Amino acid sequence: MKRRSRNNLHTQEMLYRPALEFRSALILILFSAYVLIDSWTSKYGISEIPFYCSLGLIAMAGWRVWHGVPVFIAHWRLFHRTMDFLSLEDFRMINNAHFFADDRKYQKLVSLQESGGAP
Repeated sequence: MKRRSRNNLHTQEMLYRPALEFRSALILILFSAYVLIDSWTSKYGISEIPFYCSLGLIAMAGWRVWHGVPVFIAHWRLFHRTMDFLSLEDFRMINNAHFFADDRKYQKLVSLQESGGAP
């Protein structure tokens, strides 16, 4: 099975999808507001066709926001930043750096890995 890449277009699309959905919804709302204002300020008043077209654009914008919010929430959970302060000993324990700091311990680790009993 092929390993997924960050350069894959599908991965990039899913990464930037919330921003694209919200941007397209904003454009739809701006155009519908322009259509409503332009048709409302005409001398004959608002007609049915621009009114229903702008309602359709607003409905489409709502649809895009509706589908963009869950993806945005999932991305927020992934990319939410927290400050975790770890001591140097914790980092060494996580990375097993105490094995690599001393050559004897490293050779012992290598021999344990070769025998199949590595930690």
